[in-house]
Amino acid sequence: IGIDGITPRTLNMSISSGHAPSLSALRSQGAWSNDVRATQPSSSLSNWASILTGSPPAFHGVHQGAQFSMPPVYPVRPATYADGIVWPTLFAAAREARPAISTAAFYSWPPLGGLLGSADQLNASVLHECSSCDACKAAEVTLASEYVKALERQRYTISWVYFDMLDECAHRYGDRDVERFVPLVSLVDKWVGRIMHALRSAKMAKSTLILVLSDHGREAPGGRRHGGFTTDEMAVPWIISGPHVKRGALSWPISSTDAAPTLLHALGIHP
Repeated sequence: IGIDGITPRTLNMSISSGHAPSLSALRSQGAWSNDVRATQPSSSLSNWASILTGSPPAFHGVHQGAQFSMPPVYPVRPATYADGIVWPTLFAAAREARPAISTAAFYSWPPLGGLLGSADQLNASVLHECSSCDACKAAEVTLASEYVKALERQRYTISWVYFDMLDECAHRYGDRDVERFVPLVSLVDKWVGRIMHALRSAKMAKSTLILVLSDHGREAPGGRRHGGFTTDEMAVPWIISGPHVKRGALSWPISSTDAAPTLLHALGIHP
C-alpha cells in the first residue's frame, strides 16, 4: 500500500490522536520504522521506481524530470540495459520466477504507468487519474472500491495500491495544519481499513504480508515541498505486518530499495 508523501510526523500524530485506527492496528501487529530513507533526491517518480525495482536512480535511470512529460522520458540509460528499456520491477521478477502468479497495480498518478513495464507482467492494471487534492479525494474512493472488489474475485500473489491524495493536498495546504490535514489521513485510513476487511472476508488476512510505505517526506517547516536532501524530506515511514513478522520498531538502516526484495523474499523468490 503506497501512500504518497505521508511523513513519519503526520503518521504518528494521526495514530496517537486516534484518527488512523487501521494503520495503528497494522503497526501494533507488525514491524515499523520512522526512519526508512528515500533515494536521492526526494522526488516521487524516482522513488517509486526505486521502491518497485529495488534499485537506486543511478541504476534504474528514472529521475525527477521524467515525471513532467507524458509519456515520461527517462534521460539516463538504465545500467546494463539498452536505451528505452524499463528496469524490471518486482512484478517482472516474480513473474519470471513463477510464470503462473497473479499480479496487479491500482494507481491514480499516470506517470507511474511507465514504470510498470509491459502489460503481460500484470493481470490487472487499473488507473483512476487525479492530479489535485479535491480530484484525488473523489477518484481514490473509487480506486479503493475497485481494489476491494478485485480482491473478492482474485487472490493476487503480489498487488500494489497507490494513493496520491495526501501528497496533492500537502502541496496545496502543507501538512502542518493539523485541523485540515489529519482528517485527510483519516480518510486514507478508512480506505486501508476497507482493504483489510476485504482480506479478512476472503480469508486471506492470515496469509498476506502488508507493507505500507511512502516515497518521500516533506520540507520543514511548511510541509508543502519535497525534492531536496534534508532529513525531513528523506525520512519515510514503513509498516510491515503479516505472518512471521517480528513485532516492534526496526532499528537497523532501511532504504526504499529494500521494499521489492523484502516482498519477493516473503514469497521465497530470490532474483
